[in-house]
Amino acid sequence: SGGAAPVAIFTNGTEGDLIPRADECNQHACADRLGLRVAAAMRQAWDAAGANLAGDLPVAGAARRVRYDGQELEPGKRVARRAWFGLPFVGGAANGPHFLYGFVEGRRRPRALAGPVHGRKLLAMPAPWSPAADVTVLRVGDRLLLGVPGEPSLEAGRRMCAAALEAGGGAAGTAVAEAMVVGLAQGYRGYFTTPEEYDQQHYEGGHTVFGKHTSLLVQQAHAELAAELCTAPLPLRSQSRPTVATIDSAPAAAAPVSIGGAAPRILREPPDEVMRFDTMSWSWSAPPLGRARPVDAPYLVLERLAEDGAAEAVEDDLGTGFVWEQRGGRVTGWYEVPGDLPPGRYRFAVRTVNASAVTRAFTVGASAGLLLLGVAAEQARLVFRAQNPPPDPLASLRARERSPSGGVLRFCAGGRELEAVWDEAAQGWAAEVGDVPAEVTVPEGGLRDAAGNRSGGAVALTVGQRRPLQWPPPMGPGGGRCPAPFGRGPAGKPAAWRPTGG
Repeated sequence: SGGAAPVAIFTNGTEGDLIPRADECNQHACADRLGLRVAAAMRQAWDAAGANLAGDLPVAGAARRVRYDGQELEPGKRVARRAWFGLPFVGGAANGPHFLYGFVEGRRRPRALAGPVHGRKLLAMPAPWSPAADVTVLRVGDRLLLGVPGEPSLEAGRRMCAAALEAGGGAAGTAVAEAMVVGLAQGYRGYFTTPEEYDQQHYEGGHTVFGKHTSLLVQQAHAELAAELCTAPLPLRSQSRPTVATIDSAPAAAAPVSIGGAAPRILREPPDEVMRFDTMSWSWSAPPLGRARPVDAPYLVLERLAEDGAAEAVEDDLGTGFVWEQRGGRVTGWYEVPGDLPPGRYRFAVRTVNASAVTRAFTVGASAGLLLLGVAAEQARLVFRAQNPPPDPLASLRARERSPSGGVLRFCAGGRELEAVWDEAAQGWAAEVGDVPAEVTVPEGGLRDAAGNRSGGAVALTVGQRRPLQWPPPMGPGGGRCPAPFGRGPAGKPAAWRPTGG
């Protein structure tokens, strides 16, 4: 409400190949839809909290570097000194399998030949990760955030939370109420499965690299750090600090971004005209490794041009409407035009740390791709329903609502020209007609939604009949481009799709 924009924080929880509901046509749209759901839930939680919101919660953190050094963590529970992949890793995960998946998934030693460290794992190849790992615990009020340097499975995460809660509840008045796992924190050391999951030697167990008790070392560190944070009186300050970022065992060099380089040059311009819902592309030159790309600031910006030539920033690549990819010194950008972007003249700006380049101007117009699906009779009124242009699985970047909304629909029935207006309860355009006709006609451009998008050519509709929705199938769990060890699996590319007609 007039203040600075809120900070968006996303935390990965338990992972281990748990994936969000894949009910959009490709990975970009799925990510956008997930973000919309999280944002809506966060707003709902914020509103529900009301007067219970507090601005003075005590915050503290502690970190520790642990090391897989062949040590025994509990009697009979020893970890490895060196990281090894198991044979099932070679086949990739179920949601991004390599062609070898069916041959290696679940392959393991006989129970009688299980080892004390690697259990039933068939060692395939060394994993390229240091045995040192950073583990963090943050305390926010009476909640704990447990940082895991990799992908914990659901049950492994539950056990980590239980251990931290038990350890953090020992001091009177300082007990914590809840613990939550944050995956991919402070680095990556593969998967963290339970010993029982590990012994199954599916992909996740094969990707747990320091033996069947890999997760126990992190779990014990969480418990010790939680006890440290929860036994001191509040407010408190952490006496430990996270270690510096590392690559293997050596300190990591600063990322080679935001250090300048040659000014960008536009190599390929966007088209002169586009319509809403279209995905457009252009390209420009850039030094390798992102050297000229800014940090925590937009790289790509959509600007609207006023009549006097002044440019106003409308959207940037910190959102989900942009995607870009660099190959050598050439970068290609893609942008999907939102269904409600105001018509007008626009351009793209490429902003580096020391220079900028802009494309030529292009025109954005309202879509003429709304599709009439049918009309139903509800007592003495007609209710029309329609759909937005279907997304292209090979090009679309945003989650798209199936139905337009708002606006007015003009139609002809029994020689009369009538109007139907949007009815939120009916989720369609409704008109009182008295006697229900057998057929109606919607003229060219007869439907205009709230944003000004319109339908195409004239359409004759039989009352009571409905055409099937023209929409690509959801991506499904195999379409997320999850990489197999030796490249993207056969399910890694969205399939081409075209409307069936009608």
